Amino acid sequence: MTDRNGERQQVVVVVRVEPVGADLQVAPGETIIEAAWRHGYHWPTTCHGQATCTICRVEVLSGTEHLTPVGADEQDVLANRLPGAARLDLTRVRLACRAGATGRVTVLKKGVRRLTTVHLPPADEPPTAGTADGPPETGRAAKQP
Repeated sequence: MTDRNGERQQVVVVVRVEPVGADLQVAPGETIIEAAWRHGYHWPTTCHGQATCTICRVEVLSGTEHLTPVGADEQDVLANRLPGAARLDLTRVRLACRAGATGRVTVLKKGVRRLTTVHLPPADEPPTAGTADGPPETGRAAKQP
């Protein structure tokens, strides 16, 4: 896509993940799970993008036409390793580790959550008593009165 000056514009592709309500911007060539990881989300998986466990699978609620085509490896895994595959509409099931997006898509994936980061003080910093910032230290490292 180009603007009025003939310069190439980058299209922002968004995948909405329900029920968490996350809107993930997906870069060209990036899969849904990679976008989630880049945005700081935990995504259920045991194979971490190898297309072997099927745990990262999503149900496509809308925008199926904006997903990248299903590759042979993904099709094989969905048909042969996905529990209950014979009873599912596989046109609405994709692996997040294989599906990319080219337009607006909404998927359903339970277990996706924002990761939280815990900031610890440097190891050489002495423990402190309770302050307005938090409770007093407890355990072996706490100062004895």
